[in-house]
Amino acid sequence: MFDVQPVAIIGVMIPIVAMITGLIIVLFAMNKAHRTRELEHKERIYAMEQGYPLPMKSPQRKSQYPFAWPFIMMGAGLGLILIYVFADADVEAIGFGLILLFIGIGLFLSRFVGVRKNAENDDDDVKEIVPIGRESSSRRDPSSSKMDETKKEE
Repeated sequence: MFDVQPVAIIGVMIPIVAMITGLIIVLFAMNKAHRTRELEHKERIYAMEQGYPLPMKSPQRKSQYPFAWPFIMMGAGLGLILIYVFADADVEAIGFGLILLFIGIGLFLSRFVGVRKNAENDDDDVKEIVPIGRESSSRRDPSSSKMDETKKEE
């Protein structure tokens, strides 16, 4: 009844399996992120209940090779452009090559903009965390003391 070649079945199954695998990976990553977030929340709640200073968030790791992806994208784009030039490939090769090339250039330039912004804002991120109800009067800001005085007058 159905005259299907085994090669055709494999050709259909490859994208299906790839999509299911990708979906499973995304679901596991989302589950891990949710559990991590939930544990951080419980830790903060416990610290507040006990009166301890809130734990600081762990700093994000900086990549050892910050320019890896921009160079990979630019290399793939240049490779597709060279395939079009030397191997007489279809016009689509130069289109995809230019897209990858410009994505790589954008990533490369964004690394410099991001470094400059992070260097300027490093001093603004340093703040001291004091447990609730245990702050000293020297650490209060002046606006809160004015509110306390107005409440006493009423």
